[in-house]
Amino acid sequence: AHGAAGQRRGGEPLSPEARAGRALIKVGYACNNSCVFCHSEGSAPPRSQSALVESKIEKAAALGATMVVFSGGEPTLRTELPAWARRARGLGLPVGLITNGRMLSYPRLLEALHRGGLSYAQVSLHSGYESVHDKITRAAGSFQQTMMAALGLHALGVDVTVNAVVTRANLDTLEEVVER
Repeated sequence: AHGAAGQRRGGEPLSPEARAGRALIKVGYACNNSCVFCHSEGSAPPRSQSALVESKIEKAAALGATMVVFSGGEPTLRTELPAWARRARGLGLPVGLITNGRMLSYPRLLEALHRGGLSYAQVSLHSGYESVHDKITRAAGSFQQTMMAALGLHALGVDVTVNAVVTRANLDTLEEVVER
């Protein structure tokens, strides 16, 4: 457990690795889903400028981060993502994503990110049933794309974690997420 920022309880300083951890870099808020629960649905603040994202990658490396994790909105909508992944890998940082996975159903992007150092992905899957997932995301076909992405990531040896936002609509279908 931790006390004051940068210290363990009892005043002992944290190691640089424990202080830095994973660097979460938000690259914008645009998304190709329109989830019923999303706080940013209907609003799309400006996306981060490419130079700002690049400087955050460099800062993460300088601070001793153990990984760079790109998030959004949906980070895979950014065409610069493969280049950012390569930059992070070039600085010795593994690359992670927090994603709905839909764009990763396209082999060209999936392979480019894997070559760029992608080693971790948190993929949002809101039900084990296509109809429920697609109703929650308000995007027809999103379940199939997300499943293709999760399977493709796994096949490449990427560490995949599944995230599901629990709602009344999916509560009775979450066991199927685990079974898939």
